Amino acid sequence: MGKLIAVQGCVLQIMNGVGVAVITTPPLTDIKVCGLPPYAGPLSIQITAGSIGSITNGDAMGAGVLMPTAQFSTWDGKAPVCEGDMVQIPVNGTTGPKHDSATDVAIVKIASAGQTFVKTD
Repeated sequence: MGKLIAVQGCVLQIMNGVGVAVITTPPLTDIKVCGLPPYAGPLSIQITAGSIGSITNGDAMGAGVLMPTAQFSTWDGKAPVCEGDMVQIPVNGTTGPKHDSATDVAIVKIASAGQTFVKTD
């Protein structure tokens, strides 16, 4: 049973907190999946405005690279990113009323592929 391929408009979820997670890598432009450009990795993700773990003031920020889990499919030498793929991203911010420095790790998941038809390995 395959996994759905993530396309432009897919939904990211921070699994262990709240905040804004966005993909900064552009999707492929020469391929379409259900009429939308798909993502292939590695995929750069940026987090801002987060409250994650020990960072409680809503200012967590960080960046990381999601490596796709697909093993047998490639486009231009890159594996497709799939629903359920995850990455751990180090984040920095502050905690408490004195805004003490804090660090933690955000877990970001492709929660919804943005399409429900095309799957890969």
